[in-house]
Amino acid sequence: MKCSRRPAGHASTTFPARHPHLSAGDEIRRRKHAADLSLLNQGITFTVYGREEGTERIFPYDLLPRIITSAEWNHVERGLTQRIPLSSLPARHL
Repeated sequence: MKCSRRPAGHASTTFPARHPHLSAGDEIRRRKHAADLSLLNQGITFTVYGREEGTERIFPYDLLPRIITSAEWNHVERGLTQRIPLSSLPARHL
């Protein structure tokens, strides 16, 4: 199964919104912007070299937790199970 990738700002159609604030796009964008500024001001960033648009970026995150189907989770879990052990190996072994 291939995980569905949605453009930023687009909600999943798998599960309908259950909370009135989830459909208030302007409020969500305002809160996301405030959280982005907070992360930037606290220095929770990483550097990208070789890009023209700037090198300092905040770590990507979702303001609201994503709700995914069990099939999507199974796909993610298989990938993590495969990759996590590799992340503990020293680079010389790769």
